[in-house]
Amino acid sequence: IFNISDEINNGIYLDNIPKGEYNIYLRLTYKNKSKYYYLKNNTKYTKTTYYTLSKINNKIIINTKTNTFTLNVKNNKEKVYDIVIDPSRGGIDKGTTGNGYNESDITMKFANKLKKQLEKNNITVKLTRTNNSLKENEYLNEYNKHGRATIPQEVHAKYIFSLHTNSSTSSKTNGISIYTAANINYDFSSNIIENITTNTTIKPATSNIYSIDYGIYSHNYTTKEIKENRNEYNKKGYKMYKITNNSNYLYMIRETGGIITGAYIDDRNKEIGNNPYYNSNIGVESYVIYLGYLTNNNDLKMLTTNQDNYIESLANSITKELKF
Repeated sequence: IFNISDEINNGIYLDNIPKGEYNIYLRLTYKNKSKYYYLKNNTKYTKTTYYTLSKINNKIIINTKTNTFTLNVKNNKEKVYDIVIDPSRGGIDKGTTGNGYNESDITMKFANKLKKQLEKNNITVKLTRTNNSLKENEYLNEYNKHGRATIPQEVHAKYIFSLHTNSSTSSKTNGISIYTAANINYDFSSNIIENITTNTTIKPATSNIYSIDYGIYSHNYTTKEIKENRNEYNKKGYKMYKITNNSNYLYMIRETGGIITGAYIDDRNKEIGNNPYYNSNIGVESYVIYLGYLTNNNDLKMLTTNQDNYIESLANSITKELKF
């Protein structure tokens, strides 16, 4: 019994498989002799549809109706986006503030410029909101059709980057931090941190809580946090959904990663609807990036008047990762 991958973003690369129909077997070789074994699917997912990156534009149907995995690789006729950029907050939610700036404005401007830079590299980009999609008194759509957490699955994206800013009571607190799903290969995150800190004056955040490496963090629910949630649900009469130590604490990582990141349906805010992809076995690789502190003069300068090097460094890391 084995898992195809011990690291959730380091599995079998399907994008470059030529068009055609295939059966998948496991080959074991010992002393130059090979034996082939079929793979039995012990999950409830008998059919999975996978969309490749836009430059390849294939649609792969993975079937396990029999005891053999089959792949049907054909040309894709649907619109697919390589990445989704989520400019956090928006509408009535202004987010963090500092020095006369607010998070929702900063992330929107940053996302628009990042999208433009990536599109120059032929990467297709979808935003979760645009300049005109929300009025000042409106709340962001979360789970419903074309909602913030559902768009990445709707457009079959491979990556989502949720952009945030930080603030602090101390003007000295500064730095970029990237939050990821747990138990992954962190090379991509490290490359982003290295590119940005080398080409700008932004430094990695220094907090040690949930730290994986310089500027890289991962936060799954702790046993204490699960207990606190249960007490809160019981106190307010809400239905307690299955939250485990495999559930990522950050909403945009947890809810866009499906079963891989422990997504669940939450009824505390009934108006936002239910996440229809909470149990999907195709997870979008999700990153929450805290770009810097609005309360720190150096960070603020990089996020406002000196954005170009910052955005170019992030775009270069993404382009390299997608091999465009």
